[in-house]
Amino acid sequence: MEQAFLRQYMRETALVSVIDEAKTRRIDVLGVVGRDGDYTKRHGDIVVVIPTVNESHVTPHTESFPAVVWHAIVSDPRLMVQGNKWETTVARLDKKPLPIRAGRR
Repeated sequence: MEQAFLRQYMRETALVSVIDEAKTRRIDVLGVVGRDGDYTKRHGDIVVVIPTVNESHVTPHTESFPAVVWHAIVSDPRLMVQGNKWETTVARLDKKPLPIRAGRR
């Protein structure tokens, strides 16, 4: 138990140091946190707090949520340079015209 506590303490103190250093350098701090968000929520610029649905799944829910955000960002037509792999493959197979995507070239 003491070893687990020490590992957690080291992670948390490292995270606090990183957040403090970012703020010193005027770098925005973004976070996805569970429960109350603690230090990250208090000092971050944009912080998403994942609500607790099941106490025994706080960590897996919190750690998996960034993947949902990343997928939403890369699937936004305003940011895409080319279509998603499977959607464009299916569209070609169905011989449907591909939607025009506004993106940087």
